[in-house]
Amino acid sequence: MTIKQPFEGRMNRKNFILSQLVLLFLTLLLVAFLFRNGLQSISLESIDTLILLMFVGLPFQFVCVFRRTHDINQSGLWSFLIFVPYIALPFLVYISYKKGESTTNRFGESDTRKLFDSLINR
Repeated sequence: MTIKQPFEGRMNRKNFILSQLVLLFLTLLLVAFLFRNGLQSISLESIDTLILLMFVGLPFQFVCVFRRTHDINQSGLWSFLIFVPYIALPFLVYISYKKGESTTNRFGESDTRKLFDSLINR
């Protein structure tokens, strides 16, 4: 099996929710590590690291949302809604619980892969 392009294919509901939980866990782990001495010890370096984390994690989330919109037979352009305040969270909840197409749609076959294979799009 070959690795596809990051924005190609589909991601089912279960793998999407698990990928978001993995991203949340890694983010919380890093935040806990950065602020292990309490909030009083916040420095510019800690804030810089959080900003760097945001720019590292956001593309990963964007790709997952892009492929999830493909699973519900919508254009991946809808994934830009994650950048709109007050819309992002309801949109993520919606695509997390909307059942995907069970048959082949214009974006490919139904995603039946395990989490790791779905994450790396293999």
